[in-house]
Amino acid sequence: IEFAESELNTKFDDTIFIALADHINFAIKRARENDELKNALLWEIKKFYKKEFDVALKSLKLVEYYEDIRMSEDEASFIAMHFVNGQQNGEGVQSTVVATNIIQDILNIIRFHFKIELDEESLNYSRFITHVRFFLQRVNKTNDNEDDFLFEQIKFKYPDTFKCVLKVKTYLDNKLNINISNEEMLYFMLHVRRLT
Repeated sequence: IEFAESELNTKFDDTIFIALADHINFAIKRARENDELKNALLWEIKKFYKKEFDVALKSLKLVEYYEDIRMSEDEASFIAMHFVNGQQNGEGVQSTVVATNIIQDILNIIRFHFKIELDEESLNYSRFITHVRFFLQRVNKTNDNEDDFLFEQIKFKYPDTFKCVLKVKTYLDNKLNINISNEEMLYFMLHVRRLT
């Protein structure tokens, strides 16, 4: 945990100590019994939580050193989820799974709307994923100080991007039962424009 905090430049919520220790204990037990779990979200975690996944891979080297057990990328993805949750004030694995699925759905909306493939190695892709992750963490916090001037300007200048973001807005309204502000839509439009 200290290694991960240093690598990720963060301070985890204290709940990570119990949750991660418990998880690693059972992972070691399963590994000794040749009963490793597969993580259905491995690919998404590697892609959307790249830093946390890379640190989790390095963390497995510590487990291997002390316990003489080599674990798979699937196990690294489970540990990465603990690192993500630890940065979210202990919101829990379920919220990370939901967020991961939402990010994937939003990316699919963008892909289908523009009929393009996205460059998953680009800085704009990484920034977009980060924006959506933080948006989902603060989703119920509203900002009453909205200035719609810039929103209207971007909406007018990039009408196709606005149409795409409207689809994202409808999806999020239905999925999370929230009303996204024009300010959030503006940020989405700017990120989608850069991404595409």
